[in-house]
Amino acid sequence: MKKIWNNFFSVMLVVFLLICQTGCGAKEDAGTQKEVKDNSTINNMIAIDLYYVDADWKDYVLEEYNIDQLAAAESMIDSVMVKMLDADQTKSAYTPVPSGMTYQRYTYDGEGTVTLIFNMDYESISSYNMLLCKAAFTNTLCQLEAVNAVTFQMINLIDEQDVQYETYHSDNFTRLRNVLDSEYTAVIYYPYEDGTRLKAEQVVLDMSVKESLENQIINCLRSAEDVGYINPFPRDSLVNNITINDGICCIDVNEKFLKGKDDVESHVIIYSIVNSLMSIEYIDGVRFSVGGGSESEVVMDDMDLSLVYRGNYSFAD
Repeated sequence: MKKIWNNFFSVMLVVFLLICQTGCGAKEDAGTQKEVKDNSTINNMIAIDLYYVDADWKDYVLEEYNIDQLAAAESMIDSVMVKMLDADQTKSAYTPVPSGMTYQRYTYDGEGTVTLIFNMDYESISSYNMLLCKAAFTNTLCQLEAVNAVTFQMINLIDEQDVQYETYHSDNFTRLRNVLDSEYTAVIYYPYEDGTRLKAEQVVLDMSVKESLENQIINCLRSAEDVGYINPFPRDSLVNNITINDGICCIDVNEKFLKGKDDVESHVIIYSIVNSLMSIEYIDGVRFSVGGGSESEVVMDDMDLSLVYRGNYSFAD
């Protein structure tokens, strides 16, 4: 009988130890699963920099922001835009939308391009502040995997039919090292008096004025005779508009531009303008249109100006 009781207690002890071990193992497994789950949640978050400006629009104020990289693209864009438009001024961070620009909404095409829609009061806006605005939103949004370009749709408050589109990638502004410096050094390619070659002259442009860098370069070329060179623009020619789309600068001119100049070769005229504009670091190419694109043929002599032109420095000194 004693032997039976000893065997019974031995069996019960084994069962008790097994139960304790199983229970502890279950708790340990639950703790391990919780830890993995928590780490998984953390690993889903990515940190990006939000580009705000300071009160004087003299510098960027970067704020780290964590976002769930597994969220839907539009959810991530929504989250970032809400933060960008609701800057924490207690940290001296201000939303990068300058006076003269009013944000309306954004659209997303599902293929990598976010379009930001603004109403524009061009009479009161600084082109320098507008450039900082474009760089801030582009550099911020292009950190998201779902975004590779930002288009700015700008509607003129005076004439709502006047709508401009400019598209940028983040590298357009990483190359622009002096974006926070109002002085911008560019190179103007003036035609020589013989009209067959170009002379490169360095100039300093001012980003703090309302006039864009592109327009300042056009004005330098039109004033070429003041510094001893030839104005490449034909008589009575007009530049109606200048826009930038995906790094390509489009110059809309009137029909008289296509007539060229008797004393300057056509390729010299075109590359005087193209080379000069391409000294702006966010411009990768230049093309021309006539009358807002209403003309099907845009040709000067044998040059098709509707094509995108890159720099040609083979006949420049």
